[in-house]
Amino acid sequence: MPTMIFVNGGLKMDGNTVRGSSGVWSIAASQDGQWIVSGDSRKTATIWNATMLDKVFNVQCSDSVYAIDISSDCTKFAAADWADVRIFGIASGTQLLRALSRHYVVGVKFSPDGS
Repeated sequence: MPTMIFVNGGLKMDGNTVRGSSGVWSIAASQDGQWIVSGDSRKTATIWNATMLDKVFNVQCSDSVYAIDISSDCTKFAAADWADVRIFGIASGTQLLRALSRHYVVGVKFSPDGS
């Protein structure tokens, strides 16, 4: 797993800066070391290939993405913004679930069994 730090809105990994977008608010790495997901102030969750340090795709959310988590089986990720929580397939970006909230959402976490 690469070492990650934030640099001017991008991700810096082992000396390489991976440019994403500005205002990265959240980040998660998969347990298998294959994926990194970042959430930003531009209503975007970005999926990165952690081995190649390449951007795979972006998914749009309703507002700034304040929290990200990846399931323990590394097949799904959750993105939380002010309005709702969305769950996506990590390899495809397909939205699997959208849970609406009437309150601010500032955190999200999968249970240890991935549900």
